[in-house]
Amino acid sequence: MSTEIKPIKCPQCGSEKHDDLGDKRFRCRSCGTEFFLDDDDITIHINHHFDAPRSTSFDSLRPDVLKKVALIVGIPLVVLFLIIIMPIFESRHIPKVANKTAIEVDDNILFNTIILCKNKATCFYIVNRSYNEGYDEEERDAKEGIYYGFKDCETGKVLVEHQLATRKDANKREIFSSPSSSMLQLSSPNRYLITFDNQWLYEVNTDKLLLNDLTLTLIQEKKALTTGIARISPLNYNEGKGFLIVNNLSEKYYYFPQSNRLYTEEAFTYAQRLNENELEGKKEKQVLFMLEHKENEGGQVGNGNLRLWRVPITYFPGDPNEFYDFWVFDGFYKSRPGNRIHNPQPIGNWFIGFNAIIMYYNSHFLLLKYNPIMGENANVVFQLRDNSGGIIWTKAIPHCQVSAYAVYDGKALWLSQYNWEKDSDAESRFVRLDIYEGTVTMREGLRTNYTLTDAEE
Repeated sequence: MSTEIKPIKCPQCGSEKHDDLGDKRFRCRSCGTEFFLDDDDITIHINHHFDAPRSTSFDSLRPDVLKKVALIVGIPLVVLFLIIIMPIFESRHIPKVANKTAIEVDDNILFNTIILCKNKATCFYIVNRSYNEGYDEEERDAKEGIYYGFKDCETGKVLVEHQLATRKDANKREIFSSPSSSMLQLSSPNRYLITFDNQWLYEVNTDKLLLNDLTLTLIQEKKALTTGIARISPLNYNEGKGFLIVNNLSEKYYYFPQSNRLYTEEAFTYAQRLNENELEGKKEKQVLFMLEHKENEGGQVGNGNLRLWRVPITYFPGDPNEFYDFWVFDGFYKSRPGNRIHNPQPIGNWFIGFNAIIMYYNSHFLLLKYNPIMGENANVVFQLRDNSGGIIWTKAIPHCQVSAYAVYDGKALWLSQYNWEKDSDAESRFVRLDIYEGTVTMREGLRTNYTLTDAEE
């Protein structure tokens, strides 16, 4: 039988190029595999144990072998990276994409005032909020409505904000249906009570920055009010730090939170006529400051002649009081029953001013606000005086509307202003008056139309 001669091929890579090592042993020139021939079964056996030492460095491999190895090992690694590792990397390093639709907010300011929260000037506000863009109908129904919040006047940061009622709930309860709101500050302890729509009584918690509804508690505690409250409004300071309440039977009462006393109209009038030794209750020695107005001899219109008075009184913060400025100026207080005014005196000289008010006073100084002339666009003058009427400093700003009262934080007086120069009616700012230097600085007030950022949402 004739013998068929076949080329010897590498069992690993199939290459026919090899080196003869003797004793029927060969080494492939392509992949370096050593193998030997078995004559009995004419089979090829791979020898994995090499007699000669081999280098494990890639430098010892030929270029064509390196390419094959790279393809065999590299392709699976690249696929693994694209499928598993790349999405993780992208999720960690690609910035968050903003919402496609910006959230447009429209706040209708129902009430705002500057108060002290932990000795810092803070704006407390209540707004009727609408969302023009950014929410679907279901989200809008849940989020729109009445909100209240606290904003730091110095930094402009909103400290906290809460939803008081949804739009649907506010309409159902008929709460905040009108812009009628008033605040009463109780001096001891420092408390702020607010009436809304002349029917609801709330208290501002300055420690926890919350708004608490006192209406139901008041109705439950006072038998005369069990029929409900038809109207509630703060009294003038000269009558006492309390509220006039009319129940649903049209009966009139006077409520004083600091003593938690409820007076009938007859009892209220009777208590006003008692002198300081006859009326039982906590009493305080206070000094009020009043402005006397009169026309000059030339028939000046607008009562532009002004003079300050220093008025010592005995005041009952939890009971009825009765005193009026005209009693002081004409001396009528001396003949009034239950008189609690003690030797008032004018301080300082007469001066010219219009639309004048006393914005703040304590035992050391007082702040006046007035217009120097009657013109429509007259400047606004702020004047700080000591308790004897001496002028400490006077500062004027361009025409604008300002709040009626200021708040003192120990370093500066704070107030709100509107219509500063060319601002729109809705724009406002917080005004800071340094009591030592008299400098006037502005801070951002409440926003009415704005776009929410991701962080604010």
